[in-house]
Amino acid sequence: MRLLSTYIYCTTLYAVFCTSRLVDSIEETFTNDWIVKIDGGLAVADRLAMKHGFINRGQINDMEYWYHFVLPSESEKRNYIYNVLSLENAVLHVEQQLVKHRVKRTAFSLPTDPLWNAQW
Repeated sequence: MRLLSTYIYCTTLYAVFCTSRLVDSIEETFTNDWIVKIDGGLAVADRLAMKHGFINRGQINDMEYWYHFVLPSESEKRNYIYNVLSLENAVLHVEQQLVKHRVKRTAFSLPTDPLWNAQW
């Protein structure tokens, strides 16, 4: 029984180690989606989106002042877009959305070898 618990412990540590290294090696991937908090309502959000080449996808759920902007093509650098939007008086917050990388964890299962217990 002690060998089985040691085996389970070691395989769990190995799985955690491999998963954390995989997640650390993934670079941040930005999307063309921007979340913008705008004081002034939908009319101001539409005006700012049109002025800077965005498509306003509308208010986010029932969150007042928060709008979803989409840039049709990322021709400009993200820092430039952030700075330009931040300079607008009506803009309270700007954030470009990131792709969330998911890593599926594998479930532990006992070996199926009938002689596995007799190996030690």
